[in-house]
Amino acid sequence: MPVAWWVAQRCLYGVDKNPFAVNLAKLSLWLVTLAKDQPFTFVDHALKCGDSLVGLTRAEIGSFGKDPTQDLPLFKYLKEKVDRAKAYRTQIQALDTRTDEDAEAKLSQWQRAELELEEAKLIGDVKIAAFFNGSSKKERDAKLSEYTALVRNSRQAIDTEDNEASIQLKTISNALRQATKPITPFSWDIEFPEVFDRKNPGFDGIVGNPPFAGKNTTINGNPEGYIDWLKIVHHESHGNADVVAHFFRRSHTLLRSGGTMGLIATNTIAQGDTRSTGLRFICNNGGMIYNATRRYKWPGLAAVVVSLVHIMKVTR
Repeated sequence: MPVAWWVAQRCLYGVDKNPFAVNLAKLSLWLVTLAKDQPFTFVDHALKCGDSLVGLTRAEIGSFGKDPTQDLPLFKYLKEKVDRAKAYRTQIQALDTRTDEDAEAKLSQWQRAELELEEAKLIGDVKIAAFFNGSSKKERDAKLSEYTALVRNSRQAIDTEDNEASIQLKTISNALRQATKPITPFSWDIEFPEVFDRKNPGFDGIVGNPPFAGKNTTINGNPEGYIDWLKIVHHESHGNADVVAHFFRRSHTLLRSGGTMGLIATNTIAQGDTRSTGLRFICNNGGMIYNATRRYKWPGLAAVVVSLVHIMKVTR
């Protein structure tokens, strides 16, 4: 088995909100690993589509309402389903898919894993929709209470077509994902349970070229309330910060203790509100910048000057 192919299947993960970018990444890995005898889908379990900045943890999805005594059964129920998905995904990584039989087995395990995760992702969508379907804290709290009742009524029959509450939940999810400015939530520890369900949870390393976008561009390119969401998820952040600072924050959160990240950023990453939202907060909360390059001229034809920042997570 080629080493590059083994690494791609077992060690690499990726997320992008653009489905075309995800498919392009799959094609690139298929070509660069010389996996001509492998199906194009050999990394379907590891490269996924979603908004890296909009998602919930398993605990946040499992504690949907405000009453812990009522939420505990839901938390335990979803944990069991995610644990089963993790078992299927572990089997996927163990298969080498060099034969048609292996490829079919891998596809079957992937479908089973995704089926186990469906309910957790649906409930996560609905909880996120409660935020984006309100324009104030009062409205969002009201929506959360309304949706909490639907979740509790439908938990035992989420896939039953004649279950009215279940149908309503799916309608809410579809409205979120298919809006004029859609949101495709991505809950990292649900989608990649084997990464976050270990003694020292998180990724060993993260590399990326996240988007640069100022406040107005972010507002115009996303649904109403998007910046409010970022400010709540990343406390002590500023609404004027470039969105790249939030990708730095999310990456730092996703690292395991001792993990490192290297991201490309706009030069404003070290300036003003973007600096305080991103690098300053990270350095005050367990992150250490061990290498940085300012005003790096992008190679090739693009007339772009960027910053390169490398950070280690020294404490959790």
